[in-house]
Amino acid sequence: MFPDKCTDPRNKELDKSSSDAFCALVKKMPDFAYTASKLVITKVQSTDEWESIQALSLLDSCMKTGGTAFQNEVGKFRFLNELIRLVSPKYLGPRTSPKVRDVTLKLIHSWTVTYREPKIREAYDMLKKQGVVIDEPPVQPTKSTPKKAIDQEFENKLKKLLSSRNPEDLEAANRMIQNKVLETDRRTSELDRVRTNIRLLSDLVENNQTGDVSQEDLQLMEDIHKECEKLRPVVFRLAGETHDDESLTDVLKISEELTQVQFSSFSAYSSSLFVRRCFRRQQCPVIIFTITLRVYLS
Repeated sequence: MFPDKCTDPRNKELDKSSSDAFCALVKKMPDFAYTASKLVITKVQSTDEWESIQALSLLDSCMKTGGTAFQNEVGKFRFLNELIRLVSPKYLGPRTSPKVRDVTLKLIHSWTVTYREPKIREAYDMLKKQGVVIDEPPVQPTKSTPKKAIDQEFENKLKKLLSSRNPEDLEAANRMIQNKVLETDRRTSELDRVRTNIRLLSDLVENNQTGDVSQEDLQLMEDIHKECEKLRPVVFRLAGETHDDESLTDVLKISEELTQVQFSSFSAYSSSLFVRRCFRRQQCPVIIFTITLRVYLS
């Protein structure tokens, strides 16, 4: 499945079915994420405005439903640089239509809020400093239904079923109650799992700031860090499933804590530990050069 059909300039409107199929394939095959990102960005940089707009829509859909592997590819400088080229006056900016430029900037800005990937924020801030971003586009707030309205709708439907003399309605009411309990338990369990991993990783990093860390603790930190990475899509899903502002605030707070412990606390600690060890082995110049080269090429 290639994005040609999704972005065909002859399409009269966005081909949602083809877009959904492509995103599903990307999610099912994480190893395909890099190739998929290359295919999509090629379409985004098309000189045909409608083809480019369709490709940007496909890109946004893949970010939302294509899985973590695709999000990671978009969060790398090698991909972000291609988007920067599209809007920068030094590169493809002069030939890019105002509509494509605006949609591209709005996408990048929305990702800085939704995905909290540091490199996306760095890319957007760079565009602001270069004067490419003049008026920062507002992020459209997610429409949410007040919790009281949802509870009232549930209670009204349940009351109607319970007042019925039809055995099937009574069975449906029983299923509603069971599903409500299971859904609450599932959300609570998943959020507790995220909180637990955040706390464990934070405590391990804090307790090993001084002195050398044992190999066992280091391995444990790496394992918990990997588990935190697996939990990021869970937090995104929970945010999408949340319908009331109070619960959404709680989920977003946990998401921010998860990002903080992954990309700030643990990453900074790992870098510091790595440098301390390489100094001991007198290999620092070679190692630092290697790290710098990897960052440059990422």
